Amino acid sequence: MKNPQIAIIVPTYNEQDNVPRLIESIYKQEEDVAIFIVDDQSPDGTAKVVKKLQKIHPTLNLINNSSKNGRGNAVIAGFRKALKDKNFKIFVEMDADLSHRPSELSRLIKIVKESNKNVAIASRYVKGGKTLSWPIYRRVSSFIANHLLGILLDLKLTDYTNGFRAYSRIAIKEICQLQLVTTSYFTLTEVALILKKAGFNFVEEPCIFPNRTQGKSNTSIYEVLNNLKDFFKVKVRYR
Repeated sequence: MKNPQIAIIVPTYNEQDNVPRLIESIYKQEEDVAIFIVDDQSPDGTAKVVKKLQKIHPTLNLINNSSKNGRGNAVIAGFRKALKDKNFKIFVEMDADLSHRPSELSRLIKIVKESNKNVAIASRYVKGGKTLSWPIYRRVSSFIANHLLGILLDLKLTDYTNGFRAYSRIAIKEICQLQLVTTSYFTLTEVALILKKAGFNFVEEPCIFPNRTQGKSNTSIYEVLNNLKDFFKVKVRYR
């Protein structure tokens, strides 16, 4: 078997029900991939589930973070680990709750293959994109967050908060050479600002974003406060 050229980074916390389905689905959709599960010490045994699956899939990797330090921190840890392997040309980040559909991977990967200066972003808000089965409060909060970020950052994006993205190797090098100030979902915003400043192009690809059906959302008051804190960090650093 040849060495895969695509690294897929998946942060997890209490996703034992979803992660096996996600892993199997990714491997069915894409053969030229290695998966890096970055687990934040899930008490539900997510890491144990991944270890069992490693016996079946030789390109499945597990990174155990020492504590729950936020989605952004977990993704960056995965990027840094995968970057050590020179075979990887394209890097993808996606969530474990099956809201990011593996069937859409090929379109994101194709965009990056067309130019290593492209960053592919799965968007719920460009023509052809949509959300499924979202409660009204989530629709409203997502709309407000993306609208405000659009005004404040002016990166010409419709979806600042979807963590389903594909990057080239040079983009990941650009990200990983810096000490980021964020650890939460706001790392997506910080990364976008870094890459925009470095001359990368953002290409939004429409995606279908279903609500999770298994497990519980990891959003908590702590996560909300951490996101707010990271917002001010980003505003100060990149103003």
